[in-house]
Amino acid sequence: MAGGEVPPEPKIDVKDIMPVLAGKSQESPHEALFYWDGQNLAAVRSGPWKLQIRRHKEPQDEKGVSQADGEFVPRLFNLDDDIGETTDVAAQHPDVVSRLQGYIAAMGRDLGLRGEKVPGVRPAGHVENPQPLVMKSGE
Repeated sequence: MAGGEVPPEPKIDVKDIMPVLAGKSQESPHEALFYWDGQNLAAVRSGPWKLQIRRHKEPQDEKGVSQADGEFVPRLFNLDDDIGETTDVAAQHPDVVSRLQGYIAAMGRDLGLRGEKVPGVRPAGHVENPQPLVMKSGE
């Protein structure tokens, strides 16, 4: 969109969404979108389907293991029919659950699911002598 070139390394996990923003397409270039809660993967979405794999802001120990009461069972929502995520339809669509779990497994191998150090994890950026982006009075 800005006319720049994306270098091949390090790997950048973004795709061009300009056709969607410009109204030339309604199709996302992403097969799946991932929802993160800090360094923990919380859900995955593909098309109208969203698979929630952990409670929102559930308590965890220092290793990222849930400390919430009871085992959490992944929940599936069809956001076209239920934007408020009120009705779990996982039992009616095991094929969708399986497909979305495949995306989760691939993400886990590349970026980890709970802050693990795996091949795709990049170090945080660093700026020498950072400056605030606010204008001073009179500028």
